[in-house]
Amino acid sequence: MSAYYIGRLLFRGNQHPVIKALVGGAILIVALHIPWLNIVVWAAMVFFGLGAELLAIYDRRPWRLARQDENARPPSQHHLGSSD
Repeated sequence: MSAYYIGRLLFRGNQHPVIKALVGGAILIVALHIPWLNIVVWAAMVFFGLGAELLAIYDRRPWRLARQDENARPPSQHHLGSSD
């Protein structure tokens, strides 16, 4: 994810996404071999990747869809065993 983002920053044109990811990955590999900078790069990659995963999970949000489906039913189906 981080590699693709860095590649996207460098290539703003219509480059293929694989090329963007490969160039970004090469930059990250070089940056991870520089002492002290590797700590900052590693932490940024972890937080950026974690944020992307949390956004993907939130985008799916099955717990929210279940509540919306329940609210969409007519009122007579909300209570099981009601004599309506």
